[in-house]
Amino acid sequence: MLIARIIKTGSVPYKALDKAFSLLDEFIKYKPELFFGFWCIMLAGANVARESLDRWFYWDFGAFPAGQALVFVVVTVILWMLSRFSIIPSKIENLKSGLIIGILGFVLFTIGTLNIGFKFSYYIPGLVYLILFLAVWIVFSIPINVADNGNKSVPGKKDQFIYLSIAFLFTTAAMISGYLLDDPIVSTAAVIYLPFLLITLVFPAHLRHIQRARLYGIFIPAMLLATRFPWFLLPLSITFWGLRYYYYFRRGIIHPTFKIDLDAKQD
Repeated sequence: MLIARIIKTGSVPYKALDKAFSLLDEFIKYKPELFFGFWCIMLAGANVARESLDRWFYWDFGAFPAGQALVFVVVTVILWMLSRFSIIPSKIENLKSGLIIGILGFVLFTIGTLNIGFKFSYYIPGLVYLILFLAVWIVFSIPINVADNGNKSVPGKKDQFIYLSIAFLFTTAAMISGYLLDDPIVSTAAVIYLPFLLITLVFPAHLRHIQRARLYGIFIPAMLLATRFPWFLLPLSITFWGLRYYYYFRRGIIHPTFKIDLDAKQD
């Protein structure tokens, strides 16, 4: 990150910015990085509704009216408040947590369609998007452990197998269903994401495989949705870079990042 080369940790400007970014501590505590996935499933609803009117629309700068912008902001605030009260589970570890995530995805997808016009038929492709995002959420449920010395590790292959197998099956189902429904966004997202899961499932357990599967599980659908709704790049960029600056000036680390830990050892 360029700012890390210009303003070094411990310098006077760094300490001043550290104090300024401390105002965001309460906000960051409830993981606004979760917004990426929630935004994607909400925008998937808008995509399905808009696609029913024009299958070939792309880079539509007029597809984000003021009403939708207001809904986007309001829903984001509500999601943040729900996170504060621990209503939204951070991972899928049982039927209850999976059901909560599924219901939340269903609601967000529905909200996304409303500005364009709701139809019950939207739930068929909507289920495909939900299956894909559940697959990604399952991958995020595989814990990355951080030791006191900062070393990271993930569970062994046996502990990962159930998670990865379900995620792989869900993604395969989304790929085939998206193709049959002639939805280029979800089918393309699934077919691009599938190799990351396959590598993680087949190769020996390693932190870098989990990191890639997590990272690209969000990045791929987000970028594909942005090809149809280019305004989506704005909240993505603000949140991504805002978090990077916050974590650098408050904790001296660069997060979120596309960097992969290649030399980490496993348990």
